[in-house]
Amino acid sequence: MKTKKTLTVILMIVLVFSSMVPVLAKSQSEKGTSIGIIWDEETGKTTYYDLDNPLKDKPIHLDKQPSNEDIENAKKKKSDISPQALMPVLIRYDQDSARINYEAEYVGFTRVDNSKNLFTPASIIFIADDTDSFSASTSATYETGLELDAIVAKVQATVTIGGTVKREWTAGHSYGAESSVPPREIGRITAYIPGTYSAGTLVYKVYNTYDDSYFIDYVDIGATVPANHAWNLKVEIPSE
Repeated sequence: MKTKKTLTVILMIVLVFSSMVPVLAKSQSEKGTSIGIIWDEETGKTTYYDLDNPLKDKPIHLDKQPSNEDIENAKKKKSDISPQALMPVLIRYDQDSARINYEAEYVGFTRVDNSKNLFTPASIIFIADDTDSFSASTSATYETGLELDAIVAKVQATVTIGGTVKREWTAGHSYGAESSVPPREIGRITAYIPGTYSAGTLVYKVYNTYDDSYFIDYVDIGATVPANHAWNLKVEIPSE
């Protein structure tokens, strides 16, 4: 009777140990984490992507630009009027294409060294080292705020990451979701503000102040617009 109980106990130990082996093997094989996170600062929503297959900076084609004939006619009419008499009034911005760059503005990185800790994980979250900003800008040599506002409004309405005139971050403030650095590892988070390059045409109604006549003028322009709330956070464990 005693022998039977002993055999039963041994069998139970073997079964428990054998059920643990796959778990141990799995934990040994998962030695690293290499993911990208698109994090929305306003909603806290996260979208994950594989750093080995990064997000592509591909163009998004939208509105159609004016024809070459329209542009040439506008230039001809413009040359027939004395420049001193011209008063351009912005009507709209026609966006021809937009291109998202998920690494448009480098913000910084946070590194946590947990390599000397043999047993417990350490938390890591991106914390800004300095206070700075990323502002929208255009290729124009001269502009008023109206042009920039029109371009930003178009990007905000048409591009998934949205657009804003200016993005700011603050030293000592944390951004993104918290991750965990396993024992004996080093973790790093690198942060970027995504942006959109928008290309299109500003459409003006140009008045002749001498006789109240006008013509329509088209001006090609490009602009870089910061994402409205999005961050691109690259989490690498282990890291150097």
